[in-house]
Amino acid sequence: MGFAQKCQFILALNLLPAPLVSTVEAINGLRNKIAHDLNFEISDKDVRDIESCTPKYLRDIAETEDDRKPGPLRFNELLRVVLFQIEVLRQNNVLGRLTNLKSALHLRTVLDQTPGIVYKE
Repeated sequence: MGFAQKCQFILALNLLPAPLVSTVEAINGLRNKIAHDLNFEISDKDVRDIESCTPKYLRDIAETEDDRKPGPLRFNELLRVVLFQIEVLRQNNVLGRLTNLKSALHLRTVLDQTPGIVYKE
């Protein structure tokens, strides 16, 4: 499965919001340029392109960090907030799956401990 297909799969499963997937695709495009050109350097335009597709709430977080120097957002600042947001969403997805599993196991335990009761679907 290629990167674009993986992104579509992530969208279909609703694991990441579409604006964040667009940002990841833009970052991957930059990664491809770097991988295929050993002399490639990230330009201000490249950083502004990444910034323009990064959701505003993430740009706001990056801009309000305590130790941030004034000026336009830098690539490492954008990359950091995007990666942290993806990790937060990943952990929330894991927590949701574990909570659902625990609930199902608890329900099974209750049902097993009440023999003779007829449960209708």
